[in-house]
Amino acid sequence: MVSSKDSEIKLQANGGNSILLVCKPSEEINFINEIKQLEESKYHIVDMNLLLVEFVTNNKEDIEFYFEHWPSSLDRIFKNDLEEQQDFYHLILDKINEAFSVNKIPVVINTGVIYATHFDLATFSGSELIMNASLPAVFLYPAEYNQNNQLVFLNKRIASQDRCKII
Repeated sequence: MVSSKDSEIKLQANGGNSILLVCKPSEEINFINEIKQLEESKYHIVDMNLLLVEFVTNNKEDIEFYFEHWPSSLDRIFKNDLEEQQDFYHLILDKINEAFSVNKIPVVINTGVIYATHFDLATFSGSELIMNASLPAVFLYPAEYNQNNQLVFLNKRIASQDRCKII
């Protein structure tokens, strides 16, 4: 049975099951420090910075190959459709799933890492994993509203507001 709070999140998130916790990019470190104080029995921190380092370390040869042979397809390093090849996007989803599997809310920090990856947080929030989860996923989102009241990720890219409740 879905609680009213779960339904509220999904309704306010345009059918999604995720929350953008918006902070000014200049204040992100303060938010991260507060997030790290969350109760570990309820929340699991997924740090995209650490995952990027892990991904690069584990896939150095593949990354070098893409840079040398397919420089116009570098986005495939980060998100591809090949099931046999692990990519950064699916590594992040795997870590989010680990939190769900132990009944914890994943709180994803250092999301600015994905700025140059050719996917965004809407890609995560629209994923089957997050859409069907019994708990919401929370993404710390360094952004500010511009003069047109548009949310701008890292003050550089207009954010998609699909599939997330924005706080």
